[in-house]
This record gives sequence, structure tokens and C-alpha cells, in this order.
Amino acid sequence: MLSKQLTIVIPTYNEEKYIAQTLYAIAAQSKTKGVKIIIADAKSTDSTRSIVLANSFELNLNLEIIIKIYMRQLIDPFK
Repeated sequence: MLSKQLTIVIPTYNEEKYIAQTLYAIAAQSKTKGVKIIIADAKSTDSTRSIVLANSFELNLNLEIIIKIYMRQLIDPFK
């Protein structure tokens, strides 16, 4: 039998004002225990990544951070 796991993907770029609130909202949901959260960061130049890391430890979240180096190429490979 296959086990089902919910994965939430959050794309970010300079989201330091909102990312903590987003993570707290996810953690506050009653059915988010064991949920995998993927942060797809497009090389933020603010504190987004450090805020994500600090809050993920505090909230005990199952978190994976992916840093997209070539975000422009991923969005539109013809530019």
C-alpha cells in the first residue's frame, strides 16, 4: 500500500515580510503534521532564507530548501 504525503511548495524571492507568517499559518493547521514543505528560493537578496531556517526549527517543520540559480531560464528558456 502506498503512503500518501502532502507536499507544499512555496516559491520565494525576497519574501522576508511574509514568509514567517506563511510558515506559521501552515504550522497552525491541524492536518499539517508530517507535511513536507519545499521552499523554492530564486536567489533572494534579503533575509528570506535565514527567516525560513529560523522558523522551521522553531516550528519543527519538515522543510527542504531549493535555491534556484537560473530562475529566469526556468521561467522562460527562450529569453
